[in-house]
Amino acid sequence: MERKDELLKLIGISGELPACLVPSVIRSESYAAALITKLKKDGLILLRYKDKLRGYSLKKAGKEYLMEKYSQDCLIFLTGAATTNHIKTDTIRRIRLYRMAEVWIYMHINRIQIFMEGKRSITEPVKDAVYYGTQEYKTDKNKELSGSRASGLFFSSRKGYVVYNTMGKLMKWAKKTELTMKIWSDSLCKQKQMPDMEAAAIIFGPETDMALRILESSGGVKGNLFALDEVYAFIYFIPMLEPTSIQFKLLTSPEKEEKLKNLIRIGIDTSSVKDYSLHIGIDEKSREVFQCYDMELWKLRRIQRVFTEESRIICFDYQKAFMEACYPGAFVEALSTQKVLKYLDL
Repeated sequence: MERKDELLKLIGISGELPACLVPSVIRSESYAAALITKLKKDGLILLRYKDKLRGYSLKKAGKEYLMEKYSQDCLIFLTGAATTNHIKTDTIRRIRLYRMAEVWIYMHINRIQIFMEGKRSITEPVKDAVYYGTQEYKTDKNKELSGSRASGLFFSSRKGYVVYNTMGKLMKWAKKTELTMKIWSDSLCKQKQMPDMEAAAIIFGPETDMALRILESSGGVKGNLFALDEVYAFIYFIPMLEPTSIQFKLLTSPEKEEKLKNLIRIGIDTSSVKDYSLHIGIDEKSREVFQCYDMELWKLRRIQRVFTEESRIICFDYQKAFMEACYPGAFVEALSTQKVLKYLDL
């Protein structure tokens, strides 16, 4: 697919694509600038700049071009009453589109199937890792999902994940609505005959320090902001930084994660580890070792309750400052992200 068509399709399914994401899609700032200039000159896209939000949306000619060449991929996004077909000017609705767009782009960059063509029905067994946006499952048949803050659903070969994007703020959170979303997602995992039939959550944020705000959250004064609760048993926080793709890749590659775990266990006595243990063993200095690089929030909180200054925390290099703030006084061992990527051939 030409870069031009790739970018136009991503603008189409996003409704409005944040301008800052274009270089990530094109993988070259100079070429991205030249391509945007050409698409505007050809009358296919326009720049929307208001309230400090800068993004690109399709003009009529751009929609017609996509519907002619890629109708299967774009039909539900560019026809009827779809929010991506009728872009509003108010800030709240534009931010909602940006929140969805960030996840679309993250998935696409990490080579996850996002376009409709070639994508199986959401109820069919998983062939390849796939992501479904809200417009692909929020229908008149399941109106109870309409209030969920989820950006979409991601399925690896083994597990399903409900995906959220904080955009740097604690999300509004209606526990009853999100529990409905979780139960419905569990039923999908069963229909898809997945090895793990309970859905987990992935929460994206701009920086690792957002995870600390979540761990410290009590729900806000009105109790309507996100805080850890019993809706999800497993919640993985992934910062939207370039190096963090390793976290996401490990979630989707259990055999790679096991290879990394085996490497970390070298020199660690695991004889004291039980099924319920938080630590992965005792090292040569008699320190309890905790593996935290997956940033599973419930585990991070439980470790906060038991760690000491004698503990050893293992994480990736971009997580080090967060871990030091989360576990003050403990020894934080930061693995080189680039070396691990090379070792695992990711």
